[in-house]
Amino acid sequence: MHLTALLVMNFFIAPIPMDTTTNQGNAIVRGTVLDYTWNRTVAGAVVTATSPTTVAQTISDAHGNFFFLTLLPGNYTLSAWKLGLGPQCRGRHDDPAELDAGFEYSALIPMARACP
Repeated sequence: MHLTALLVMNFFIAPIPMDTTTNQGNAIVRGTVLDYTWNRTVAGAVVTATSPTTVAQTISDAHGNFFFLTLLPGNYTLSAWKLGLGPQCRGRHDDPAELDAGFEYSALIPMARACP
């Protein structure tokens, strides 16, 4: 089983093999946006996955969870920000993580300050 964990700066990502019935040409990223100051999840955060050729966005749900189901393999940077709030509510990871086709990745994007 291919399972590794990478913890770099503000971003945690760990790959696990996807179900064989899914599209093996893509990678899946599921994760949570977390406010470390108050130790709670951040609902309504805009989460962006950026590679040299792709920019994909989604919004975290009421529990701070987000997912990308159809990312092409490659190096991605994940970032999150909360709509309507200042820069103090932004979290970002600057070192790209390499996503391989046929794997599902879990990610944690922490924010440094409380976001009401």
